[in-house]
Amino acid sequence: MVQYSATRLDASFAALSDATRRGVLEQLGRADASITDLAQKFHMTLTGMKKHVGVLEQAGLVTTRKVGRVRTCKLGLRRLEDEAEWIERYRQLWAARFDELDKVVEELKRKEKSMDAGRASEAKRTTVERRSDRELVVTRSFDAPARIVFEAWTKPELFKQWWVPKSMGMFLRSCEMDVRVGGGYRLVFGHDGSNPAEFFGRYLEVTPHSRLVWTNDEGGEGGPVTTVTFEEKGGKTLLVMRELYPSKEALDAGAGAADAMSEQFEQLDELLATLQGAA
Repeated sequence: MVQYSATRLDASFAALSDATRRGVLEQLGRADASITDLAQKFHMTLTGMKKHVGVLEQAGLVTTRKVGRVRTCKLGLRRLEDEAEWIERYRQLWAARFDELDKVVEELKRKEKSMDAGRASEAKRTTVERRSDRELVVTRSFDAPARIVFEAWTKPELFKQWWVPKSMGMFLRSCEMDVRVGGGYRLVFGHDGSNPAEFFGRYLEVTPHSRLVWTNDEGGEGGPVTTVTFEEKGGKTLLVMRELYPSKEALDAGAGAADAMSEQFEQLDELLATLQGAA
């Protein structure tokens, strides 16, 4: 371990801590000068300059020589090697500490990014909740404006691209939608034309880009009334779908259909991304 003279270091750093003394060293680096000349250059009294030169001389940074009545100053023989080594030692020490701090900061940023991704994933997750004996609520956030999400629910050419879960191996054979209050819809789907299934009903409320309400009449009196709301915040849309059944028994019989909503909404997500990319 390098040993340094505390007295020498203290003297050197004390001498260099004053701006006037640093200026004197710069001046002497260009040419020797008398104390009188230095006092005049720095607009000081002769006594004040003598004190500054004395501090520098004590630290070995300046030497003086008196010839007659004139005391001439010049740079000392010391080159501040010890001081430079001391500074470099602590520079390396702090550099190592800051390198470690960089690693900690990067790790925190990585964890924060991972948490943000997790929160984003959680926010987009489809949730299905049974709020009461008669009501089922499905919630999902989409990375698209409410206008585009609403159009995907109300334009047949868009609706048929996402509504039927692909894992079921079926497709929407027919999609008729008259999206207005009192208008009707009819969806025909299946594996082939031999045994089609139908969903149909009528629209009770239509508020562009914010609310849809329709009946599900294929189940007769046991069919629910579906309400879908679209709430936009910061370019994203929170979609809440509520299905209100006439009885607990009707909900028990129809709740299984909600299991497919997660896949349907994933398909809607993909469609929305395509629509926005083409915009």
